[in-house]
Amino acid sequence: MTSKDVQEAIDFALLQYGFHEREDKPRIHSDNGS
Repeated sequence: MTSKDVQEAIDFALLQYGFHEREDKPRIHSDNGS
């Protein structure tokens, strides 16, 4: 497993968690503080 695989897995997990826990504020790879 490469670090890229790990990062993608983490991103996916965080995305799923975000959609399930914060459906009013989905975060899709736009981490610019908004």
